[in-house]
Amino acid sequence: MPCWTFQSSLTGRVNFYLIESRERDIDLFINKNNGSDFKTCSYILRCKRCTAKEFLFQEFASSIQFPYYFGHNWYSFDECINDLSWLHANIYLLFVT
Repeated sequence: MPCWTFQSSLTGRVNFYLIESRERDIDLFINKNNGSDFKTCSYILRCKRCTAKEFLFQEFASSIQFPYYFGHNWYSFDECINDLSWLHANIYLLFVT
């Protein structure tokens, strides 16, 4: 499974990992992590239709439920993806299909 890390341009920290996987493997992975002591938020991003950045922003915003002030641009994306405090979790799993 390919995996990418994303580092905030604001803090310089790696805040999340992006994992590319087949859909049939996602449920197994999510169920395996549900028994942990950490609160986990899992999201499936269906990016086959993301042929332009506008569609990518739309998919992230709707799947992860970005706040209402998300501006559909790279700066706003960086701000929202690196501050997921409204989700109240310790671990964030993003699956891309």
